[in-house]
Amino acid sequence: MPNFSNSKNILYQSPIYAEGDVHVGDIYNIQGAVRKIPFQLNSLPFIAKEEVVGRKDDFTEVKKMLEVTDRLVLVNGVGGIGKTTLAKYFTTLSYQDYNYIAWVNNTSSIKEAFANDLALIDSLHLKADLEALPQDKNWTEKAFVLILNRMRQLASDENGKKNLLILDNVGSDIEDLDILEQVALKPNWKVLATSRNVLEGFKIFELLALAKEEAMQLFYQHYRYEKNDQLVEEILQRIAYHTLSIEVIAKTAEKRMLKLQEVLDIIKKKLPLFPILVPT
Repeated sequence: MPNFSNSKNILYQSPIYAEGDVHVGDIYNIQGAVRKIPFQLNSLPFIAKEEVVGRKDDFTEVKKMLEVTDRLVLVNGVGGIGKTTLAKYFTTLSYQDYNYIAWVNNTSSIKEAFANDLALIDSLHLKADLEALPQDKNWTEKAFVLILNRMRQLASDENGKKNLLILDNVGSDIEDLDILEQVALKPNWKVLATSRNVLEGFKIFELLALAKEEAMQLFYQHYRYEKNDQLVEEILQRIAYHTLSIEVIAKTAEKRMLKLQEVLDIIKKKLPLFPILVPT
């Protein structure tokens, strides 16, 4: 059994890596079978444009950063501020600008996120390869390496159009230099990640709270029972214009047909009617 402790050797000496570039629509031979790799490597979480409030400038800045930097770009901010929403918005507006695209959700570790993504594995035609791996404590590490090697093969198109990988909710394990080098997927990929943590090795884009006008627009998007800008502004100030808190409070108040003064009084008393308020 090969030693997977030196991931750099695996990266560049793997038989999978040595097969050469694969382009969109290419039909090529994998283990004796003719296969085709789709443009969307797994399910993309698109979002309706009208659901996104006040993030157009953020989208423009992130897109610019991805275009001009060779580093991975990280959208950083507190929980519930809108990092995943911005990533979905970016995917919705830009997915056709890339040759291949994949979205990977990180719920525990970055290696497990790739190794457990069945749709990605299926698109890359690696199911048989992963099933053939010994079911031991190193299985996830080996699966991670095989998946990234196959993704690295996917070339930019003849006009230089890159591929895009979105990593949602990454943790500090990605700062490991060997992992970061693999996930960067150079030279044919751009990588956009989201995290609550400021991570080494990334170009950081800090996502801030919505401006007052935008926060008010978001509140009224989910609350139509009553209109009073003065009371809404006080509510927004007390929750620090926190995006998720705005949505949850507005939706709950609308559902329960609460007056805005009632909503404000509840927030002042910190009663547990609303399931989330801005993190302290």
